[in-house]
Amino acid sequence: MFAEERRQAILHTLRAKGRVQVSELAQRFKVADETIRRDLKWLEENGQAVRTHGGAVCRQAGLLPPLAQRVITSNAAKEAIGRAAAQLVNEGESIFIDSGSTGLELARQLRNRSDLHVVTNSLLIAGELAAGRVVVHMPGGSLHATEMCLIGPDAVEGISGYRATRAFICCAGVNVAQGVAVFNPFEAEVKKAMLANAAERIVIADNSKLGNSALFAVAKLDSIDRLITDSQANPEVISQLRKAGWQVDLAQ
Repeated sequence: MFAEERRQAILHTLRAKGRVQVSELAQRFKVADETIRRDLKWLEENGQAVRTHGGAVCRQAGLLPPLAQRVITSNAAKEAIGRAAAQLVNEGESIFIDSGSTGLELARQLRNRSDLHVVTNSLLIAGELAAGRVVVHMPGGSLHATEMCLIGPDAVEGISGYRATRAFICCAGVNVAQGVAVFNPFEAEVKKAMLANAAERIVIADNSKLGNSALFAVAKLDSIDRLITDSQANPEVISQLRKAGWQVDLAQ
């Protein structure tokens, strides 16, 4: 395969999935990692991608695929994280779960719990929990149609009226330098409100988010208590986060 054909194939994958990993592409195309890095550099220089630690994200369509598409990717990893996160939740607690495909997996694990209150800005999470025995609380706000969640000043104000034992936060990227970050400023404000009103602050993110950056910072590492990710996470990034003082749990 010529370089141009390979780059077009990588671009097609980027547009379909929103992100790619160097190691996966190298294995797929049977070339060296360095060859893939050059391809990603070329795509970045031509405005098609943004390189991240270990891969790249698509520059188009807001840099992340819609939630409806993300909920059907990396299912095994997200399910494992959802199970691990659910084990931290005790009966009688009140918790925050913000919008995201990994948060939806957590909701699926909690839906049959009793005596549990969940505050969420996600319509999908609320719908999942409403089918079970959980008491669901939602703020007001404007609908973010792509993510099916409520955002804006009314959402932030509504969330600020609650106090929770734990906040479970999804993100677009986690790294030592920036901390936790997302691509949408209004989503960032909602996440900040949840973190500010919870006794324990937990980030739930699959391996594709680790080492990545995003435009809008949510929280520095010292304001987060725990990260739950999956066993496929990059060991180098895990080591960096732990050296920075984070408790990192690897869900199996």
